[in-house]
Amino acid sequence: MRIRFVASCVVALVIASGSVVISPATAAENVSQIADGQPWQVTMFNGRRGEMTFNPDGTLKMRRGIMSMDGSWFADGEQVCLTMVNMPQRCVTFEKTADGYLAVNGENMAFAIRRP
Repeated sequence: MRIRFVASCVVALVIASGSVVISPATAAENVSQIADGQPWQVTMFNGRRGEMTFNPDGTLKMRRGIMSMDGSWFADGEQVCLTMVNMPQRCVTFEKTADGYLAVNGENMAFAIRRP
């Protein structure tokens, strides 16, 4: 419960600061912009940072420090579903911001990505 509250506060603060301009788009439109094989800087809902690379072939790589995880992604309606090795599938909606995208799971921010 506390994590959800903190994540909601972070999202509200970012939006209130004016640095985020969210625009709606379909999953296919957003993922075509995201899945270019180039790394994105990722900030998780808990503040941890790393790097994610979405490849056009549906594969995904996430790095944080010395940890590296492989996975896959696919567009499903308005959502993009991510599956990482040894983790349950998570479907998110990518919402475009001024400098990247917010990945939202229901009403909660899952992570944010932007170019380094």
